[in-house]
Amino acid sequence: MTAAPGVHGRDVGHRTTVPRLGRAVAVFVGVTFGFSWLISLPLVLAPPLTVMPWYFYLGELGPAVGAVAATLVLRPTGGLNGWARRTFSFTGIGRALIVAVVSLILYLGIGLVVEQLTEGSLDRLPLIGLTSKLPGIPAIVVLLIWVLTSGLGEETGWRGWLMPTLTGRFGFISAALVVAAVWMLWHVPQFLFNPGFRGMGWAAIGWALALVAGSFWLGWLARLGRWSIIPVVLWHGGFDLITSGDLGPASLPATVSTIVIVQALVVVAILIVRGERRGRLAHTDRRDAPGDAANR
Repeated sequence: MTAAPGVHGRDVGHRTTVPRLGRAVAVFVGVTFGFSWLISLPLVLAPPLTVMPWYFYLGELGPAVGAVAATLVLRPTGGLNGWARRTFSFTGIGRALIVAVVSLILYLGIGLVVEQLTEGSLDRLPLIGLTSKLPGIPAIVVLLIWVLTSGLGEETGWRGWLMPTLTGRFGFISAALVVAAVWMLWHVPQFLFNPGFRGMGWAAIGWALALVAGSFWLGWLARLGRWSIIPVVLWHGGFDLITSGDLGPASLPATVSTIVIVQALVVVAILIVRGERRGRLAHTDRRDAPGDAANR
């Protein structure tokens, strides 16, 4: 597999010492959680909400802020420039971009078939993407909001920094599991104020499984794009448009989330088979991660 930009074909992930990497990850988690949770605090203390105030969406930028801070810890001199060039590169993303767009189209198509079979109607088709959290805002604007917040804001940190950094040290599978755990914990305050999370109940288990699946799927998609997050940002925004709209087809969110879980299982199965064949399961595809070269 072609090495990521800045790697020059070397397994440079090992060049970052464990204490130094630990400090950088601690900074990433601390800044990410601190930024997002601080913005969430007034919402946690406020009466129950049905419409999210504008500053709620600023909290989605926490992982991006954390990524910048952590990059400066790993490579204080010139690291931010190198990391940004890789993370927002349009070079070598063609396959990943096609996969992202085609998968979203397939999700929607399969979801609508299931909606017709289960509900017997597609009357709510024109309402796809519309949400009571953003009342009166058309779907195209909602998509832009998701792309800029949960897409760009989150993915700059999760798949732009944390996933490639951990993959360079621990391998893809371990990194994806750690990212999933951090990603879950980051959402905790939303269970206290966000109507979509507060009412989950036992469905939170399905949400957690979908998030783990998303960590593997999006990690694989980012790696396919040579660790550029452009395809991942677009996918995440499109996914949220399809699944977060509570005014559209009722079965769509569950159907699409199930498909993503199945996709992730396929990705994991392929990684396990490849890892066993190479005799290095724990470090599957480590060589393709940018490691600290991404932060130079």
